[in-house]
Amino acid sequence: MSSSANQMDTILLAGGQGMRLRPLTARLPKPLLPVANRPLVSQILHGLAASGIKRAALATGYKADAMQSELGAACEGVELRHIVESAPLGSGGALHNVVAECAVTGEVWIAGADILHNVDIAAVRKFHRAAVKRGGLVTIVSAEVEDATGFGICEADSDGRVGRFLEKPPAGATRSRLANTALWVFSRAALEMLPAGPSSIERDLFPALAARGALWTWSYGNGFWLDCGTPSRLVEANLGALAGKFPARLHGDRSGDSLLGTRCQMDDAARVSQCVLGEDVIVKQGAILDACVLLEGAFVGEGVRLERCIVEHGAHVKAGTTARNKILT
Repeated sequence: MSSSANQMDTILLAGGQGMRLRPLTARLPKPLLPVANRPLVSQILHGLAASGIKRAALATGYKADAMQSELGAACEGVELRHIVESAPLGSGGALHNVVAECAVTGEVWIAGADILHNVDIAAVRKFHRAAVKRGGLVTIVSAEVEDATGFGICEADSDGRVGRFLEKPPAGATRSRLANTALWVFSRAALEMLPAGPSSIERDLFPALAARGALWTWSYGNGFWLDCGTPSRLVEANLGALAGKFPARLHGDRSGDSLLGTRCQMDDAARVSQCVLGEDVIVKQGAILDACVLLEGAFVGEGVRLERCIVEHGAHVKAGTTARNKILT
């Protein structure tokens, strides 16, 4: 997986168990959960292909066989290599594992396999190359957030040099709101700093790089960026796809502001708004669904009222059920 002057390799970190998305991830790994009726990671690869990226390595662990079976050796025009960790290695260990098996010679775009965005990768790459001339080894794409406690935070000067990186700081520990988006450009020298065995990029490598002036950040402002690691964010991902907020391929037919998969059956008296219905979904009369995601084979009974819910694959929602912000199984 070596790069030419005009081609940047990519590594997607896809080994996590997605515990915050249980029970959905008991059946599928998080990168295969549906966004607009296509696997989340397929949407990410579609965006990479639109940016001119032709090769990617997938660092997998949990349900790696399912990833291999679904994606194969290529997806969305991107050539894929599946690098499987035999035991959990953390973000740093997973990245080291890929580098040990692939010939990485230049700068690399590295991203979580649950991150959707409309970042201009070429602009980040240009920024990174300028930062390298000033001692930079890694560029973090950062976005403004209101609450710093749930993110890795960059304290940076006006040029983008990070003086301190804090992973999920306690309240009041920093005034910065520049959050790590899990979208990075690494130079080869930074990859060589990763130790074999379990480690954390965010807790081990980034603070060390910041201390030596080698960590930089490209601020994304208010652009679209979404970590799909919770049920509510998975719903937001589907809504974002419908609204065209990031490069996405929709699978199904448009019906108003919703997307219907093949062989859906929806009674005339049922109403859906900003919903994504998978294949073979049935919605009975009087049901009202708002901003919901229904997976393949789901059945929604008469008079059901759902808002911002996910209905699991093959689930049967009984007549008269009312729910909001829930996974229904």
